Amino acid sequence: MEGEAAFDPEAEAEKPKEPEKPKELEEDAPADKRPKLPAGAVAFFTEDTTLNVMPTMGGKLLLGLSDGGFQYLLAGARASVGVKAGRYMFEVVITETKS
Repeated sequence: MEGEAAFDPEAEAEKPKEPEKPKELEEDAPADKRPKLPAGAVAFFTEDTTLNVMPTMGGKLLLGLSDGGFQYLLAGARASVGVKAGRYMFEVVITETKS
């Protein structure tokens, strides 16, 4: 059979195989059936902040009393809602006031 390639099982076995995908180590948490917190339910209290932070707008916004990047470094507060276990996401928006 000239001109036709003969089937070679050894050549078929020598083809490089695609690498296996790594197994995902983190899996999604099971769905939580408890009610979610409504937007705006978390606040900051004056007693739970560092000395260079002042809660404003009913505890919804923190005002740093330092200038420049230093205000973000050492300013901190504790929220009114805690987490017992698991992974949770939260959103922080840094706003600036221009005077």
